[in-house]
Amino acid sequence: MRALITLMAFVVVVLVVAVGRIPEGEVAELVTFDRKGHGIETRLWIVDLDGETWVRAPKLDASWLLRLRLNPTAHLSRDEGLVSVLAFPSSDPEVRRAVNLAMLRRYGRLERAFRWLRNPEQTVPVRLGKLVPARRS
Repeated sequence: MRALITLMAFVVVVLVVAVGRIPEGEVAELVTFDRKGHGIETRLWIVDLDGETWVRAPKLDASWLLRLRLNPTAHLSRDEGLVSVLAFPSSDPEVRRAVNLAMLRRYGRLERAFRWLRNPEQTVPVRLGKLVPARRS
Protein backbone atom coordinates (compact mmCIF):
# COMPACT_ATOMS: atom_id res chain seq x y z
CA MET A 1 0.00 0.00 0.00
CA ARG A 2 2.81 2.40 0.88
CA ALA A 3 4.51 1.72 -2.47
CA LEU A 4 1.27 2.52 -4.30
CA ILE A 5 0.88 5.82 -2.46
CA THR A 6 4.51 6.70 -3.18
CA LEU A 7 4.05 5.88 -6.86
CA MET A 8 0.89 7.98 -7.04
CA ALA A 9 2.64 10.91 -5.36
CA PHE A 10 5.52 10.62 -7.84
CA VAL A 11 3.10 10.62 -10.79
CA VAL A 12 1.35 13.72 -9.43
CA VAL A 13 4.69 15.54 -9.00
CA VAL A 14 5.74 14.65 -12.55
CA LEU A 15 2.35 15.83 -13.84
CA VAL A 16 2.59 19.13 -11.98
CA VAL A 17 6.12 19.78 -13.26
CA ALA A 18 5.09 18.92 -16.83
CA VAL A 19 1.91 20.98 -16.68
CA GLY A 20 3.81 23.86 -15.07
CA ARG A 21 5.71 24.27 -18.31
CA ILE A 22 2.52 24.99 -20.24
CA PRO A 23 2.28 28.78 -20.76
CA GLU A 24 -1.34 29.40 -19.74
CA GLY A 25 -2.78 32.31 -17.80
CA GLU A 26 -1.28 35.07 -15.73
CA VAL A 27 0.53 34.75 -12.43
CA ALA A 28 0.21 37.77 -10.18
CA GLU A 29 2.27 38.67 -7.12
CA LEU A 30 0.42 39.55 -3.94
CA VAL A 31 2.41 41.15 -1.13
CA THR A 32 0.80 40.65 2.27
CA PHE A 33 2.15 42.02 5.52
CA ASP A 34 3.03 40.20 8.73
CA ARG A 35 2.50 41.58 12.25
CA LYS A 36 5.78 43.52 12.04
CA GLY A 37 4.83 45.09 8.71
CA HIS A 38 7.24 43.02 6.62
CA GLY A 39 5.96 42.31 3.13
CA ILE A 40 5.77 38.69 2.04
CA GLU A 41 5.28 37.95 -1.65
CA THR A 42 3.06 35.14 -2.92
CA ARG A 43 2.58 34.19 -6.56
CA LEU A 44 -1.06 33.45 -7.37
CA TRP A 45 -3.38 32.79 -10.25
CA ILE A 46 -5.75 35.67 -10.82
CA VAL A 47 -9.04 36.19 -12.65
CA ASP A 48 -11.29 39.10 -13.41
CA LEU A 49 -14.96 38.23 -12.96
CA ASP A 50 -17.85 40.65 -13.44
CA GLY A 51 -15.52 43.64 -13.14
CA GLU A 52 -13.90 42.37 -9.93
CA THR A 53 -10.41 40.94 -9.42
CA TRP A 54 -10.15 37.59 -7.62
CA VAL A 55 -7.41 35.32 -6.30
CA ARG A 56 -7.94 32.06 -4.47
CA ALA A 57 -6.40 30.43 -1.42
CA PRO A 58 -6.10 26.64 -1.68
CA LYS A 59 -7.28 26.21 1.91
CA LEU A 60 -8.53 28.14 4.94
CA ASP A 61 -5.16 28.18 6.69
CA ALA A 62 -3.00 29.33 3.77
CA SER A 63 -0.38 31.61 5.32
CA TRP A 64 -1.03 34.54 2.98
CA LEU A 65 -4.77 34.32 3.67
CA LEU A 66 -4.15 34.34 7.43
CA ARG A 67 -2.03 37.49 7.01
CA LEU A 68 -4.83 39.11 4.98
CA ARG A 69 -7.32 38.34 7.73
CA LEU A 70 -5.08 40.26 10.17
CA ASN A 71 -4.35 43.09 7.73
CA PRO A 72 -6.50 43.19 4.57
CA THR A 73 -4.32 45.79 2.85
CA ALA A 74 -1.87 44.33 0.33
CA HIS A 75 0.00 45.16 -2.88
CA LEU A 76 -0.84 43.44 -6.13
CA SER A 77 1.55 43.28 -9.06
CA ARG A 78 0.19 42.01 -12.35
CA ASP A 79 0.43 42.79 -16.05
CA GLU A 80 -1.24 46.20 -15.56
CA GLY A 81 1.26 47.27 -12.89
CA LEU A 82 1.37 47.59 -9.11
CA VAL A 83 -1.63 48.68 -7.02
CA SER A 84 -2.60 48.69 -3.38
CA VAL A 85 -5.63 46.52 -2.71
CA LEU A 86 -8.04 45.73 0.08
CA ALA A 87 -8.82 42.01 0.37
CA PHE A 88 -12.28 40.59 0.94
CA PRO A 89 -12.25 36.79 1.49
CA SER A 90 -15.58 35.15 0.74
CA SER A 91 -17.18 32.06 2.27
CA ASP A 92 -20.13 32.15 -0.15
CA PRO A 93 -20.33 28.79 -2.00
CA GLU A 94 -21.79 30.48 -5.11
CA VAL A 95 -18.86 32.91 -5.25
CA ARG A 96 -16.44 29.99 -4.78
CA ARG A 97 -18.04 28.09 -7.67
CA ALA A 98 -17.96 31.17 -9.94
CA VAL A 99 -14.29 31.89 -9.16
CA ASN A 100 -13.35 28.22 -9.59
CA LEU A 101 -15.13 28.14 -12.96
CA ALA A 102 -13.34 31.34 -14.03
CA MET A 103 -10.02 29.77 -12.98
CA LEU A 104 -10.85 26.64 -15.02
CA ARG A 105 -11.67 28.73 -18.09
CA ARG A 106 -8.52 30.82 -17.78
CA TYR A 107 -5.94 28.25 -16.69
CA GLY A 108 -7.30 25.12 -18.38
CA ARG A 109 -4.92 22.19 -17.97
CA LEU A 110 -3.14 23.83 -15.07
CA GLU A 111 -6.41 24.16 -13.17
CA ARG A 112 -7.27 20.53 -13.89
CA ALA A 113 -3.92 19.50 -12.39
CA PHE A 114 -4.61 21.74 -9.38
CA ARG A 115 -7.87 19.88 -8.84
CA TRP A 116 -5.96 16.59 -8.58
CA LEU A 117 -4.01 18.07 -5.68
CA ARG A 118 -6.63 20.23 -3.95
CA ASN A 119 -10.38 20.03 -3.60
CA PRO A 120 -11.79 23.17 -5.28
CA GLU A 121 -14.67 23.13 -2.78
CA GLN A 122 -12.16 23.89 0.00
CA THR A 123 -10.69 26.94 -1.71
CA VAL A 124 -11.26 30.47 -0.44
CA PRO A 125 -11.96 33.13 -3.07
CA VAL A 126 -10.60 36.58 -2.24
CA ARG A 127 -11.84 39.72 -3.96
CA LEU A 128 -9.19 42.41 -4.33
CA GLY A 129 -10.57 45.93 -4.31
CA LYS A 130 -8.12 48.50 -5.69
CA LEU A 131 -7.22 51.44 -3.49
CA VAL A 132 -4.56 53.51 -5.23
CA PRO A 133 -1.50 52.91 -7.40
CA ALA A 134 1.26 51.60 -5.13
CA ARG A 135 4.84 52.76 -5.10
CA ARG A 136 7.74 50.43 -4.50
CA SER A 137 9.97 51.54 -1.66
